[in-house]
Amino acid sequence: MPAFVIYINGWPGVGKLTVARALQKLMLESRILHNHELIDPVERQYGRKHPLYQQRRGEYRRERLQAAMTDTDTVYIFTDSQTEHNECMGDYTNLALEGRRFYSVILTCDQAENERRLVAEGRGGDANGKLTDLAILTEYRERGSGIFKFGDDDEIELDVTIMAPEEAASKIKAFVERREREGRSYDDLF
Repeated sequence: MPAFVIYINGWPGVGKLTVARALQKLMLESRILHNHELIDPVERQYGRKHPLYQQRRGEYRRERLQAAMTDTDTVYIFTDSQTEHNECMGDYTNLALEGRRFYSVILTCDQAENERRLVAEGRGGDANGKLTDLAILTEYRERGSGIFKFGDDDEIELDVTIMAPEEAASKIKAFVERREREGRSYDDLF
């Protein structure tokens, strides 16, 4: 069986990359591909309002995800912030169609803690395009139905408001190991 994929989704600033890094330390043969590795290079070339931005971002994402499709010995840990199933999500879930088991992790935290983390020293700035604008975060959190959830048995939701990244990583690892032992039914595959 090819190595599985872990997809960590949550609001900007919730701690996705921090948890992914802690998880990588627990999982040998894993690689992180965080959303800013897919967004920032395209945004530097085409601003988000440029007519070709979305097209180029999709092309770049699919090119980078190709490595995950061909490197079936490595566990890939992806981070993202998606509120609906869209083209981005489809590109990630295509990995499941290639035979990679797809685990979804939803990270949540209360808004006050999310805001504190969003503006914490060391986040964002000139080095990356991470969101640091509280007004935009508030708009994201209030305008929609929340972070996208697949809602299947291979998904776990963790409230990391007071949970250390290492604890969250341990819980994710334990969940994945349990689901791997349980396997999938025929209905899950088709």
